[in-house]
Amino acid sequence: MPLWMRIILLFSIVLVAQPIGIFWVTGDNYSLEAYSAAINSGSVRRQIALIILALWAVVELASNTRRMRINGILGRLVLWFLFLSIASITWADDPALSVKRVAVLMILAFSALAVAERLTLEDITAFAFWGTGIALVLGWGNEIVQGVFYPLDRAYRFAGGMHPNTQGVYCGFLSISGITLARSAKRHRYLFALGAIMGFTFLILTKSRASVAAYVVSIGVYLAITSRRSFYRGVWAAWSAVVIALAYILLYGEAVKTLWDVVLMGRGEDVYTPTLMGRTELWQTLLAYVYQRPILGYGYGSFWTVRRLSSITQEQGWIFGSAHSGYLEMLLGIGLVGASTYVAILVKGLARSIAIYRRSHAVGFSFGAAAIVFVLIAMVLQTVPLEPHLPMFSCMAIVAKLSFLPGDNYNKVPSGSVQHELHLRGKAIDPETGRVL
Repeated sequence: MPLWMRIILLFSIVLVAQPIGIFWVTGDNYSLEAYSAAINSGSVRRQIALIILALWAVVELASNTRRMRINGILGRLVLWFLFLSIASITWADDPALSVKRVAVLMILAFSALAVAERLTLEDITAFAFWGTGIALVLGWGNEIVQGVFYPLDRAYRFAGGMHPNTQGVYCGFLSISGITLARSAKRHRYLFALGAIMGFTFLILTKSRASVAAYVVSIGVYLAITSRRSFYRGVWAAWSAVVIALAYILLYGEAVKTLWDVVLMGRGEDVYTPTLMGRTELWQTLLAYVYQRPILGYGYGSFWTVRRLSSITQEQGWIFGSAHSGYLEMLLGIGLVGASTYVAILVKGLARSIAIYRRSHAVGFSFGAAAIVFVLIAMVLQTVPLEPHLPMFSCMAIVAKLSFLPGDNYNKVPSGSVQHELHLRGKAIDPETGRVL
């Protein structure tokens, strides 16, 4: 099968696995019964898609003739994280649930590795753009058909077939990938720019505070590292620092009420849209569980059993299906050891992406850096799970390329690019230092 046909097949499989459902827009999925059903059985459609994705990854990796390697600390951290997740089944509260979650993680990990081998980072950027763009258009059409698209309503939040917070991550990635491609592509720049604008517009409509904050910071980082002059890099870096400081003041300081309303993005206090204070109360409850098993946690994906979810939601007085913090979710799953490893992977991947971009100006690395920053920030206030979501799958493919592909693999790109010129000169990029060899 030709490469382009295999890529289309991959694209179709991943789209089918996305968490898109028509009932999110009507609120039917905001119930304890719906969350419990997801824990017990999950989506048959996504399960079938994951099985096909696993078969695709096996075929692609089996036909790979390029020797892979472990690239320094980052590669070892990834392997340790995967080993720890598998081992956590032995001490999980619900081993059967943990087995299912680990199986999903391993399918995604091997699929991301296959994608990293087949596609360049610029291709992965385009993959993220088209995938999140199609998901946005489908979700938008879904709301129009359901008759619930009221963007001027103060209480409205754009969901588009998934939870508004999840949709916010999709919209953020669409805008970031669109900006990256609009600045680098030789054709269809206006199309990529339009996608970036649409992503930003619908991101605001989701009223997802975590995703909006993550988008602002990640764009600041992206502009800082892609600016040619050191002066502009300093300006953008300072701008990002100011944004972070302002967010901290508004969150924990005595802020003006109108500014606080801006941070809340007009969201009221109801059972489905908890305030930041509601989150902190939930976090305090969950931290008590963390203190009981701080080192290794309750097993990967094993904390949220139906009984525990029912007990905690009744105690808190509102409906939720996660810890509303990616960092806390990792602590509950695989403890301090696993959570610190996960953060180290993201930070090391960010540092390596920036280092390689500054020496090669390969646009894919600038997107990789911005995407990782987005995840790091968004995880503070919401869960960004390692599931078959297009944004996280794109991040996993980026990390896999940095972790296990030799430096000359970065140069497998279309003619005319900087990487291609390096390849013609017989040079490559050192994955450890980011230097052009």
